[in-house]
Amino acid sequence: QGLLGKQTGVLNTYLTGWFHEHAPLGGKPFGTGALICYESISDQPAAAYRLGMIYRAGDLAEQDDTKATEYFLSAAKGGCIPTMLETARAYHDGTGTEADQKLAKEWAQKAADAGSEEAKKLLEDWK
Repeated sequence: QGLLGKQTGVLNTYLTGWFHEHAPLGGKPFGTGALICYESISDQPAAAYRLGMIYRAGDLAEQDDTKATEYFLSAAKGGCIPTMLETARAYHDGTGTEADQKLAKEWAQKAADAGSEEAKKLLEDWK
């Protein structure tokens, strides 16, 4: 099995998407290539996280808070700590979803329980 799940092909697809997204060798980022790669493995938390970041930023694809939040939630359910925090913020602020303070605090607590200091601070701020 590969690092991201099912098999090595998943890792290869993720890394190809990352190279398209970040263009570390001096080229231009290729958003379409990144989206194709990540969407093909979007059941993997790391890929769903990257998709959420892409749709939130709007630089490699059209900005879409609803899609970003859906991907963040998917990754959070898969155990990705940074997206637990993003999901908490989305529910707190009503970004890409209806505001729901109860769900915001639940996701922030999950992130805090997983070791996120930032989530612990948010919970304090939201009291």
